[in-house]
Amino acid sequence: MMLSKRKFITLSSASILATACGGAGDVSGTAKTPSVSNGLPDGMDGVGTAHAIRSGKISAVEVIDGAIKRAEAVAPQLNAIVYSYFDEAREVAQQGTFANGPFAGVPTFIKDLSDWKGHVTQKGSVGYATAKPEEKDDRLPASWRAAGVISLGKSSSPEFGLLPSAQPLSSGATRNPWDLSRDAGGSSSGAAALVAARVVPFAHGSDGGGSIRAPAATCGVFGFKPSRERLPIRPGPPRDFSIVVEHAETITVRDSIALFQIAEGDFPLGRLGNLAPLNRPIRIGLMTDAPLGTPVDPDVVAEIEKTAKLCEDLGHTVEPFRYSLDYEQLSEDFTLLWGAGATRSVNAASEFTGKEPSEDILEPWTLDLTKHYSDHQADFPQAFERLQNFQHAYETDVNAFDLILSPAMATPAKTIGELAPTIEFDTLYDRVRKYVAFTTPNNVAGAASMSVPLGVSRSGLPIGSMFSGKYGDDELLFALALQLEEAKNWHNAVPPVNALSV
Repeated sequence: MMLSKRKFITLSSASILATACGGAGDVSGTAKTPSVSNGLPDGMDGVGTAHAIRSGKISAVEVIDGAIKRAEAVAPQLNAIVYSYFDEAREVAQQGTFANGPFAGVPTFIKDLSDWKGHVTQKGSVGYATAKPEEKDDRLPASWRAAGVISLGKSSSPEFGLLPSAQPLSSGATRNPWDLSRDAGGSSSGAAALVAARVVPFAHGSDGGGSIRAPAATCGVFGFKPSRERLPIRPGPPRDFSIVVEHAETITVRDSIALFQIAEGDFPLGRLGNLAPLNRPIRIGLMTDAPLGTPVDPDVVAEIEKTAKLCEDLGHTVEPFRYSLDYEQLSEDFTLLWGAGATRSVNAASEFTGKEPSEDILEPWTLDLTKHYSDHQADFPQAFERLQNFQHAYETDVNAFDLILSPAMATPAKTIGELAPTIEFDTLYDRVRKYVAFTTPNNVAGAASMSVPLGVSRSGLPIGSMFSGKYGDDELLFALALQLEEAKNWHNAVPPVNALSV
């Protein structure tokens, strides 16, 4: 594992607490003021970058110029940017037209499934190759713009976010900065790759079945999935049932917390409170066997067991756990919901292009998911009802524990091509279901979950430890993440393909 040439911002418990307690109005807290080298604040942390800009240690123009140079340096190798608007970002920084918020002047990328005003959203699809610039931001990106974030472009995603790997026919495979022969996970693929390579401190992502946690695990960054509707992503009141959430891929926990706070809506259980590293023992359930009984890579099991030992060393109780739920039924129901979403996307693409759904405008995997839904549509009402009722069953099942520890992914990053959208449906479906065996229950239950970059395989690939709670356990997860970050600083581990020397 390589070490960065610049030391990451090191935070004491007191400085993390002060930063987190600052909330959306002040994310600088008492954090150490970063030094500046080559236009890059020491550490690539968004909170620290914003503090450096506010304190005059560096200008927003220097920060944006540095990020653009880093993006250009690794872009040919990673293929993680599908659409850039560097000149506009420079102009925004030069003219100071970004909002004076807690992340004023900090660069990022928006996932190519969400809208950023004035720019196209191609959805990872050849069907949207002629898309026009959007007239407004989607809701969560709008909160980032209001906080002063400057977007440099759109990060890669599989078509409509329907695979845990970005290998879209529209733009080609996104590669993992730890090993360019491997994929970057998905569907927030480009976001995790760009953050891991230290191009930007954080990047926008979304998660409908593991799509923040999967790339976080495979790229070695921190990925937090909020509770259902805790960070609003659409206008109007919260929905009773939705599996999709939006948030971010980050290096530091404090960035994730601060981004969470600027986007948080009126949540029934209250807003995120003051946060410090967890200082009380909790009971953790350990699950290393996949719910479907599919194989889990031995390196993954070994690293999760190391994480369990770390938790015990921190004073927590760790005991074995296994779902008692009918996971096979859950998987079948989730696939139908997945297919229903694909069908909506197919219909929208057909309407946009004026063409019938076909491989002229859509990928085989997307069309096959739609066919699967069509073939089993009569079963969907009952499946949807079971999914709606799953939260209660899930919370009853895990109720003996505060949190559940499991692998985020069943294996380290896959080789490019293993999850390509052109593979025959049954083969690809089986591969995907085994790969994301651990993540989907949290989406259906609306439960908070996170992938923490604590492990590495014998071949040097990141392995994410996933901690999952119940609906509303976001605060507990963040507190544990702060404690784990303090105990095992992962910031200095950077992949071979990185932009730190730019």
